[in-house]
Amino acid sequence: MDNGTQYVAEHFRNQVRFWGVEASYAFIEQLQTNGVAERFFRTLKEQIIHGRVLRTVAELREAVESFVELYNTQWLPEKNGFISPSATREAWYAQHGVEVAA
Repeated sequence: MDNGTQYVAEHFRNQVRFWGVEASYAFIEQLQTNGVAERFFRTLKEQIIHGRVLRTVAELREAVESFVELYNTQWLPEKNGFISPSATREAWYAQHGVEVAA
């Protein structure tokens, strides 16, 4: 999240904490830290929301889950050297000696 007033407000922080989400704030004046997440959400909306009618939360959840799976395994972003996010993550873990629980 960026450091906008809505994200640092106590009410918002308490709600996020209630949902079990750990807040992660972008570094001040380091636009790229939040830009990556914003670009992903733009792509997500372009792929699953624009031009579609989702009638229930369950339909939306299914569409998001399907897109995330497709994105992580089959998309080849330039920023990753045209390697899928899953493969990039696995390579990083291997390089840093991190074991991943199954």
